Amino acid sequence: TGENSLPHVSVVMNFTKPTESKPALLTYDEVETFLHEFGHALHGMFANSTYQSLSGTNVYWDFVELPSQIMENFGIEKEFLHTFANHYQTGEPLPDELISRLVDASNFNVAYACLRQVSFGLLDMAWYTRNTPFEGDVKAYERQAWAQAQILPTVLETCMSTQFSHIFAGGYSAGYYSYKWAEVLDADA
Repeated sequence: TGENSLPHVSVVMNFTKPTESKPALLTYDEVETFLHEFGHALHGMFANSTYQSLSGTNVYWDFVELPSQIMENFGIEKEFLHTFANHYQTGEPLPDELISRLVDASNFNVAYACLRQVSFGLLDMAWYTRNTPFEGDVKAYERQAWAQAQILPTVLETCMSTQFSHIFAGGYSAGYYSYKWAEVLDADA
């Protein structure tokens, strides 16, 4: 009909609940997760395309994650934090020294975090590039799949594959590597 129908987008999250003596105070991880999910919301809200298959989050997986990963970067930006990160009792803004510590903490173990994401991509591809039905030991298969990216010993009796919902129920089948590629695009942007 020629009418431009704009999307309705909501962000639904589980935040720390208030207590009798404190309001709901967000952890840094909750703020970062909110920014990530808000990036997906922005992607949908700014979508203005003739073809649904090229609009909003209906694009290649690496680009689905790009706006959300760009938004995560604001979690350590002083100018952004000073717009809302105030002490709930005194109203004082988050001190610059704590923001510096947040930045330092966000850089801690980044190489390990990188390899961890690579290992998830390797595991995903191992499952989805099989040519025969799987009849073996899942934990052994998993250890072999991500051996080239493991730098720390695995915790006995854990099994990522049995709870890796992104690749088995979340639409990222044979595409989990897109998170790493989105990081490349995010750094470039």
